[in-house]
Amino acid sequence: MTTPPHIPHHSSPLYSSRTYPRTFALTSFALSGSFTTSPFSRYHALIPFIIAFAMVMTGCAQPHEKTKNSPNKTVQTETFDTPWNIAGPQPHLVAHYMPWFEIHPVGEPDNRTWKHWRWDGAGTKHDPENIIHNGQRDIATVTYPLIGPYNSHDPDVVRYHFQTARNAGITAMVVIWYGPPTDSPSPANNNAHEPHDIMFMLLDQAQQTDMRLAICYEEKLNWPPYRHPESREQIVQSATDDLTYLIKHYASHPAYLRREGKPAIFQFNYWGQDTHGPRTLLRPEWQQIIEALPERPFICRQNLDRPELYPPLDAAYMWIKPDPAWVNDFNHFKSIANRLQAENKLTFLMPFIAPGFDDTGVNGWGGGPRQIMSSGLAFLEHTMAQAQTVDSELIQIATWNDWQEGTAIEPSVENGYDYLNAIETWYGQLTGRSVDLDDNESPYKTLQNSN
Repeated sequence: MTTPPHIPHHSSPLYSSRTYPRTFALTSFALSGSFTTSPFSRYHALIPFIIAFAMVMTGCAQPHEKTKNSPNKTVQTETFDTPWNIAGPQPHLVAHYMPWFEIHPVGEPDNRTWKHWRWDGAGTKHDPENIIHNGQRDIATVTYPLIGPYNSHDPDVVRYHFQTARNAGITAMVVIWYGPPTDSPSPANNNAHEPHDIMFMLLDQAQQTDMRLAICYEEKLNWPPYRHPESREQIVQSATDDLTYLIKHYASHPAYLRREGKPAIFQFNYWGQDTHGPRTLLRPEWQQIIEALPERPFICRQNLDRPELYPPLDAAYMWIKPDPAWVNDFNHFKSIANRLQAENKLTFLMPFIAPGFDDTGVNGWGGGPRQIMSSGLAFLEHTMAQAQTVDSELIQIATWNDWQEGTAIEPSVENGYDYLNAIETWYGQLTGRSVDLDDNESPYKTLQNSN
């Protein structure tokens, strides 16, 4: 592993496609709702006949039955209780994941880039090459990862992330994605060349830790500064090419998240206007894109500001913003969701839970810090209570590791495992899942022992 010893997100300045007011202070909340491989090697030859006999005796497979390769190479049948290829009851707990942190590029240990750990923009600069008064590196965050700044391309780090999350009850990661890898400079990667496709490693690590992965597609990728289309037709084509690549290269992996067999794709919205019209995909354009894809995906879009998109889009999710009006937005979107669900146009609205928000480390991406001033677990518990007011198949944690926007629940020096333990306890009361807080720290110990 390449992480410096005890050196205890989410984006480049261009990432933040969500516009937020600057600050609000969190004082108190009235909370409501209840917080509340086996040694079969000698019998491998018999297994196909046993499986065939069982299928004859029981009839056809169950609706959500899948097959997977176990570590001992035996083909096993896996049955799920919900439409998702995830074990356990609904709502399933998923977390938003950032795969772009870098001390150095793959195979270049002497080229210390500190991508997404440093800040050179407006306001206070942060250079991780500098060691500050407390012995930590000067990274562009308000809290410090328990394992220190890391390379997202390090399999040991990813395994630590996924196993820690899995132990706490999180069963899927939604990975932010700026399109296929390219040898050309990309604003999404700080104008660096990015030929390495990290998704394959993430999917393999997810499979090893019984995790599922899905892509969160950035709609703004189809407009400047990322691309420079000359027509709406080119915008539609570039989005079609992106999602085709996603489905062909990632969705066939056993660890890719699916609903009723369809690969799940989440989407962050873009906004505004330019010479080609709205900087967002319109309903006829989405229909055209979906019809051109090699496989019909299940698409979950940010917020419900455009109800006319349902269908062809399938579901929606609420995203955090540092503004007390987010609760009003949430209630507004819930009312729209109720109407669309009554009309059989929307599958569900996915709520979020989050520990807070503070992008002081990157000076609000150059526009001034934006904060949710929260003490301890207050804001997390508030979002938990709000999430329980929605009958959803999924609940999203915003986020696992957006260190730059101060929403990470990944263990930190300052907060330890407080967020994870609170989430696991709440989720156990919500679903009946067994709670075991002791095993949340075991992946960290494994990681330390591997160094």
